[in-house]
Amino acid sequence: MTIMRNVMLLFTVTMLFVSDTSAQLSENGDCPDYVASSLFTPLVMLDLINVGEMKLAMSLGSSVDRTHSCQALTFVDGKNYRYTYNDRNGAKRAINGSYQASFPSFISTSHLKLVGGYRNVMGADSSGTSRLVPLAYSPGIIIFVSCSETLWFHNQQFYLLVDSKILLRPEDLDEIEKTLKSVGIIPASLTLDRPDQSCREPDPDVEQEA
Repeated sequence: MTIMRNVMLLFTVTMLFVSDTSAQLSENGDCPDYVASSLFTPLVMLDLINVGEMKLAMSLGSSVDRTHSCQALTFVDGKNYRYTYNDRNGAKRAINGSYQASFPSFISTSHLKLVGGYRNVMGADSSGTSRLVPLAYSPGIIIFVSCSETLWFHNQQFYLLVDSKILLRPEDLDEIEKTLKSVGIIPASLTLDRPDQSCREPDPDVEQEA
């Protein structure tokens, strides 16, 4: 299955399982109750572990996220993760922490809890904890949304992660952003950030899809 077929399948699933609350940067009131994808299962988590490094292809992140480049998230095993990025000065940084995966049940929605991060990096709060809700998934691609509350406002962040072995062309990203807006995941007035991933060179031993 090609990357764009994965993308179209992903957003078909998204239309079925995402809530009617769009991911935005800032709104009044408390964080909304998200309806996570019911397809997020232990087998999906195992697939994410087996994929290895997943690069941040597009986001509606915090002001701190926007100063970083070459971001990537790796689920090392069943309980540990590694998040790497280049800071605003170009220095390579890494966050090593633990995570807990919660799967759909009658009393709670699915989410990933990342512990040991830095505030405002990948949706982390002041304690360095991120709660990422999976909105949709397809092999090699996953969409998360996080939300943090400050006084009378809440801030939502949106993260699209893709298998680092997949090369996305600018026109592929254009199509993804267009689809995200057409199904109401993000407001049409917003423009997604496209983090600089130029630090990643294609692996000559991996056949890249056109």
